[in-house]
Amino acid sequence: MTVTPETPEAQELGGGVGDDAASHGSRWRRLALSHSFEWLSAAGLAVALVVLMVVISTQTPFFFTQGNFINVGRAAAGTGIVAAAMTLVLVCAELDLSVGAVIALGGIAAAKVLNAGYPGELAIATGLAVGVCAGAVNAGLIVGLGVNALICTIGTQFAFRGLAYIWTNGNSLNAYGYSGFAYLGQGKIGSIYFSTILTLLVFLVLGLVLAKTRYGSHIYAIGGDRLASKRVGIRTGRVRASVYVLSGAAAALGGLVVTSANGSASPQAGLGDELLIISAVIIGGTALVGGRGNLIGTFLGVAFLAVLQNGMDLVGLQAYWQIFIEGVVLIIAVTIDEYFRRRRQREE
Repeated sequence: MTVTPETPEAQELGGGVGDDAASHGSRWRRLALSHSFEWLSAAGLAVALVVLMVVISTQTPFFFTQGNFINVGRAAAGTGIVAAAMTLVLVCAELDLSVGAVIALGGIAAAKVLNAGYPGELAIATGLAVGVCAGAVNAGLIVGLGVNALICTIGTQFAFRGLAYIWTNGNSLNAYGYSGFAYLGQGKIGSIYFSTILTLLVFLVLGLVLAKTRYGSHIYAIGGDRLASKRVGIRTGRVRASVYVLSGAAAALGGLVVTSANGSASPQAGLGDELLIISAVIIGGTALVGGRGNLIGTFLGVAFLAVLQNGMDLVGLQAYWQIFIEGVVLIIAVTIDEYFRRRRQREE
């Protein structure tokens, strides 16, 4: 659980009724240890990213070019937005495997509005609304009815994906040529794609929310100990529901970016992306069991996977080898997460 000593939540969780001085000190030692692991993970990932870039540059002369880095940023924009929100979900000790299907639904909803002759701004709003509704469905089932998050979001993943196919009869929808919508994925500010800048803004905003606000400290507290959080007055149900709604909205926004960039909406969009998104978050140091993580680590995780994918494409690595390598990276990330979790338990 990562809360700062200044926050009321930290004071309450660290000094409740019946806590003695030794217990109080032990809790703050655990907090300090959690912080140190987070920064150690981020530093290690930054070094790994640099090493990866150097290795790729020795294999292809096209890697260290301005155009390539611009394309890497654009390619990572859609999933990066979703990964930023997924960080809050996992820190809160929740899980959302339906985001890949919501990516498709958000883009399809926008394309339907565009093809009906409405402006791009309304298409974007509609796509986001669909994402919010999808997140609310997950929140209602998981928080309201108590359904297991893993089982629930696997189910809603199939339901949302099936709805995407039903809505389109399995066909792609045109979303090209609509100026107000095209800028989202194709527009540029200077030489940088707007979608890349939008992704950076999402990371910045959510990073500040998680690190500097009462809401963020509540997310950390719930992820660390939901029962204790409820006892000190945190409205755990509302916070848990909100991260699912946020996840749905972010997935839809990611889908809008992908649809705008491609000029079409496909019911297959985002297929399998949920695992890559969660991989990026875990690689960035966010704990699967909740209570630990930050947006800096997730950003580095997204960058690492984007550079890895780009490097494999540049050297012409066959697709099935790329899938294998991505799977190995996820296994390594989960293994490291488990190692640090057990080490923290021993230190406590």
